[in-house]
Amino acid sequence: QIDAIITFLANFENERRGKKFWKDRLNNWWNNNPSFNPNFKKGWILVDESGNIVGFIGNIPTNYIINGEIKIVNNMTTWRVLNEYRSHSISLFKEIIEASTSTILFDTTPNLNVEKILKLFKFDKIDVNKATAVPIYISKNTKNKYLKLVKPFITTINVFLFIFNKIFFSFQKKFRTKIMSSNEISNHFDDL
Repeated sequence: QIDAIITFLANFENERRGKKFWKDRLNNWWNNNPSFNPNFKKGWILVDESGNIVGFIGNIPTNYIINGEIKIVNNMTTWRVLNEYRSHSISLFKEIIEASTSTILFDTTPNLNVEKILKLFKFDKIDVNKATAVPIYISKNTKNKYLKLVKPFITTINVFLFIFNKIFFSFQKKFRTKIMSSNEISNHFDDL
């Protein structure tokens, strides 16, 4: 099924990045992601009467600190549905909403149309000027070119991050999550 999803995403309207890009991306979302476990839902597909994929919504697990504890949260991504099946798009969205009833759900890349849908479902948008991102863990298998430079020190850095986050987040009593539009973040977002 993954190969069919890769083909669907690589051939989607106005997509020029090809199958290798999507294969690598899906591997990063799931197989190479230290937050992933086999019980996690990778995403959902919409199929036509012939069994062809006509829609997809992805889900990326991420470690997130909630009330001082590391929890896995959902990150909705790459919500794509062929034009003639867009009236069924909301069924994909409902699936990820249901899978997120006991955790937080982010949408890291909404376009303006998706933002309108998210507002209907009472999602809030993050005020970029007040947002804080704090790293909680660095994977030893990182693909980030800058983090590869400190690879020999990753274990020590992770111990420091664990202690820092325990202290830093012990003073935080409330967390508020919101939706951030992709046009509000820098092009370095993928390096995080």
